[in-house]
Amino acid sequence: MKALESRTAAVTIVVAVALAYPVIVLAGGGPHFPSIRDCEQPATHDGNIQLVFGRFDSGAEANTVAAHAQSIGFVATTATIDNCGRIVVAASGYTTVSGALDAVKEAEGAGLNAKAEFAP
Repeated sequence: MKALESRTAAVTIVVAVALAYPVIVLAGGGPHFPSIRDCEQPATHDGNIQLVFGRFDSGAEANTVAAHAQSIGFVATTATIDNCGRIVVAASGYTTVSGALDAVKEAEGAGLNAKAEFAP
């Protein structure tokens, strides 16, 4: 009889946990997936800033923009995948907002769209 009671207690605990876990997770609003706002954080103060030339779905388009940025002097330009699954072409190494904004003007003068954002 004790073996049956032990087995019943074990099954009860497993079922309780299996039912409680989803309730606890969903109580916090469910899983969070990054939105575009989570991936784009405009630089508002000095810190680790990057100059973003764009976000792309196509590797070919991203590579074209990265090559153009490198050809006009933004040699630290790379193409990486962000947390939203898009390809980001950006030049890193900026520490001040004013320096990054000067670089934005330079990039725009060369025909590139650019934004100063906090680096991930």
